This record gives sequence, C-alpha cells and structure tokens, in this order.
Amino acid sequence: MEVVASSDVLQGKSSGRQYSTLWHRLMALTPPRNLVSSIQQHIVDFFWSGRHWVRAAALYLPLAEGGQGLICIQSKIASFRLRTVSRLLYDCSPSWLNFGKLLLRSVGRFSYHKQLFLLNPEELDLSGLTPFYTSVLQAWHTFKFTRATSEMPGMWVFEEPLFFNGLLRARTLQSASLRTSLREAGCTKVGHLMKAKATSLEALRRRSNTSSIRILDQVVKEVCAALPESLRAFAEDADLCEQWIEDGDYSFPSLEVTPAVGDWHEGAGQLLTLRTPHLGTFQACGKKETYNLCVKVLNLRSLAGVKESRWAEFLGPDSSPKGSWRCLYKLPVEKRTADLQWRIVHGAIATNRY
Repeated sequence: MEVVASSDVLQGKSSGRQYSTLWHRLMALTPPRNLVSSIQQHIVDFFWSGRHWVRAAALYLPLAEGGQGLICIQSKIASFRLRTVSRLLYDCSPSWLNFGKLLLRSVGRFSYHKQLFLLNPEELDLSGLTPFYTSVLQAWHTFKFTRATSEMPGMWVFEEPLFFNGLLRARTLQSASLRTSLREAGCTKVGHLMKAKATSLEALRRRSNTSSIRILDQVVKEVCAALPESLRAFAEDADLCEQWIEDGDYSFPSLEVTPAVGDWHEGAGQLLTLRTPHLGTFQACGKKETYNLCVKVLNLRSLAGVKESRWAEFLGPDSSPKGSWRCLYKLPVEKRTADLQWRIVHGAIATNRY
C-alpha cells in the first residue's frame, strides 16, 4: 500500500484515489498488524517531520478535543468492522449475510451467529474463525452493551443463547459438563429448551445423556426466572414457541453501548475524555462517532495520564483550554498561527531549556 504524502490525506480530508482505495481495501481485508503499524508510523513521522513532540495518540483525537484529527488506521479498521456488525444485526439486505452467519457458526460449536454479540467476550474461543470475522468480533469488544430494561417481547426471545448470556444467569448452566451435554443434544437456545418443555423433557434428557430429568427441570425454571417479566410470559407461551422457526428473520434486540475501558476513570486535567461522543443505541451510532470512540478506546493506554496542557501546573487549572480547542482555529486566526497556538498549549515547541 502506498502512503500518500499529503497533510489533507493524512488528516482524512482528501477523497483522492489512493485514499479511497486504501479504505476500500481495509473494509474487506485484514492486513497484518505490523504493516498497519508501519504505515501509521510513516504518517506520524511525516506530520512531525521526524520530531515527535506529542504522543501520536493525542494527534488522533478530534481538533475540538485537543488533537489534530490525524487518521488512526487501526481505529478506522475497527470502525469499518463495527459497521459490519451493525449490518449483520439490523440489516437483512446484504448479499453476504447468510455466508457471514455460516462462518460465525464455527465459534464454540454452539451454532450461534448473531447470538455471539450477546455473549461474554472472555468466553469466546475464536480459533478456526476467519481473520476477517475474528477482527469483527474483536472490534465489537471495544463496546460494553446493556439490554433495554423495557424490551418489547418478540420472537427473538426464542433465539436467545442459553450459554454465557448476561441476560440469563442460570446457576445450573455454570456447569461445563451440563453445557457440553446440552450442546451435543442441540439445545443451545431458549427456543430449544421451551420446545423440550412443551413436548418432553425426558426426550431431551436421553439425547443429552443427563442423569436426572430434575436437572433439566431446574434449568427451565432458572432460565424462565432470569428472563425479564415482559419476555418471560412470551417465552412460556407454548403456542408462540411452536410458531418459532430456528434462525428465522427476527428483530435483534436494541443494545445501549458505552466504551469498554475497564477500570479507567477520567481525571481532572486529562486530555482524554469519554463524555463525547454520546452513543446511545448501537444501531443509531453514526460513522464519525463510532470512529472517534474507537480512537479513544484503542489508544487508551497511550492517552492515559496525558495532560490537556503543559501550562496548567504553572498557570493553574483555569488556564486549561478544555472545551475551547476549536477557538484556536476560528477565523480570522490563520492556520499557521492556530497551529503555533496549539503547539504552545501542548508544550510542543523548541526552547533552549532541557
């Protein structure tokens, strides 16, 4: 891939052929991480003319948050993968949808596809999955999600995964041996369990080689109790369960998303803030907001502890430009003057003091 030596291209403002070609390829291909790092290093070196005054991750932040909007390729790739997730979960039109589901089914031998995005990430074994869909699931883990408390009932409830699902905290399903038995018997979704309850738990006991039918009865009780009240009555309706067709085109539940930053907490005077962008539901996330969040999450370690201004310790916290970064570039201030102001605030200017 050719790196184009243009500041507009590097900051994502060009629609040139090379720039468009690069993004088009990255939408479908998963390049080696060392190749991406090498290209990114060339971009940063070009921006600084070889002299790195500020951490590269700070340059990737939006101008309004103290950065320069320099493109972060790894974050761009992650945002592309998250658009794939959005289309996979909420758009039935892509021609590749069925093929994508087929590939995702190989994860964990549970025959899950969309359900994988509801599971606890640490429980997923991605070995054997194609590099592209591995990167899709890894990108998804830049988010934490929560289910809507007032979720409307629908046929998707029968598609809910039985295992590693934060919505269904059943004590009996914490047993690895029981999970294996149910998986081998083809009982991996709420619909499978409810159909067995409506017909014959004894048949499921024989297929799963479970020692006692009471264990399966306890699983049913715990799963039903774990479901929100609005979904519980729907799931226990035998007539609705009979109408359920596995892998049918049912509406995926709405998910509220927030950045997955672990134990990190925003501190006073820090450059990094997660108060923006505000995301809300995943399906409503815009491309720009998704990319900006990926920049912050994927560069969290590098940005942690970076001060918003080198001068706050001398001039006091009120000297911080937080919330006013864009003013540095407002007319009639010229671009070169604004860049100088930005460098001064960040302490990125040569002096005789070492």
